[in-house]
Amino acid sequence: MSDKSAISIIIPLHNEENNIDVLYDAIINTMQSLHHDYEIVFVDDGSRDKSFDLVKKISSRDQKVRGISLSRNFGHQIALLAG
Repeated sequence: MSDKSAISIIIPLHNEENNIDVLYDAIINTMQSLHHDYEIVFVDDGSRDKSFDLVKKISSRDQKVRGISLSRNFGHQIALLAG
């Protein structure tokens, strides 16, 4: 880890299966160029699609990614707080 502070990126999700991979790739490219220590926390806010399955798949290959699955849709503010 460098002298710079670690960054936590909290991303609320609700039925975002078509956007997760693109967003993840963009974040990774940006963070690698900044040379900061970071983590990405995806918070699934009661999605009915495969959003959380994708998050689990990504987190299984990238230790900087974590996923939280809420039992139902609580709204993006609660999802941010959960992250």
